[in-house]
Amino acid sequence: PELRQRRIRSRQRASTVSRPMTALLIAGLKPTASAYHCHQERIPPDAYDRTNIHTQLGHATPPGLVSCAPVRSHTTSKLTQTNSRRGIPYKQQSRQLAHTTQLCALAVDKMDGFCVGEPWNARAITDGIGFTSITTQEIWPDHPEKVCAFTAEFAEKNPKTVKAVLKALHEASIWLDNMDNRPEQAEIVSAASYINCPKEIILGRLQGHYDMGDGRSMQDKNYMIFHDRNCNYPQLKYATWWLSQFRRWGMVDGPPDYDGIAKQVMRPDLYEEAMKEIGFVHGGANSEPEKFFDGGIFDPADPEKYATSFAINSLK
Repeated sequence: PELRQRRIRSRQRASTVSRPMTALLIAGLKPTASAYHCHQERIPPDAYDRTNIHTQLGHATPPGLVSCAPVRSHTTSKLTQTNSRRGIPYKQQSRQLAHTTQLCALAVDKMDGFCVGEPWNARAITDGIGFTSITTQEIWPDHPEKVCAFTAEFAEKNPKTVKAVLKALHEASIWLDNMDNRPEQAEIVSAASYINCPKEIILGRLQGHYDMGDGRSMQDKNYMIFHDRNCNYPQLKYATWWLSQFRRWGMVDGPPDYDGIAKQVMRPDLYEEAMKEIGFVHGGANSEPEKFFDGGIFDPADPEKYATSFAINSLK
């Protein structure tokens, strides 16, 4: 079995959708089981006029929801969508596409929205083809995000390397959370070997400046963080929540061993040992219930109750 030392970041994501699709998503939309890992490329000026977008999208009607798992993106994930002139289609389809293909598809009205990391949502607004509906910090404050993972075999054979990586990530996270460093961050990740997008488009949301693209704008107090609020501590309850979703959507047969798997995967002992060696005092474990924007509450003490409480599910 895998041992994953999770480095949890509180990162700002968002949803950019049309009003009909907002209602559909709140009602509950089953996620896809996999994501299309793609290379990223700069969008040429005539990209939105290209007909080869149909090759990747097919000719599905009605349009659907698209997601993408970035290869190198150290950004935030959003759901971005254009106003649909068709209303709410009877049946929605979900696909996986590259970041730049998503923007092209949105522009030519071949899909309703996409879930992707920044800066592609800000790029959609800059290009005038979409708007942001809601940020995921509004949906679930300080939600879990990207991970640093090791196999059990690697961690057992290379304990010093594992701790060295955790220490390095810690130091990098402190630097990243210094707002004076955000312009330099934007410049670094704007390179072709990373996000490959103009730094001006990247910087705004890194600083919490949100132009939502529909007349709204805000300074988000819950802007992207990498170190603050104890966000890197590998909380067992986050693994438990993910397991509850595996349960809800039929990815496991019957109730999983919530506590056992969470302890096997998260391994806070590795994080604590590494931080102790550099003299960092972390905030420790937190088993408090998590509250969501719709009034829902996840109690890590009873994940099975939460997993089976949804009217929309694929329970097995």
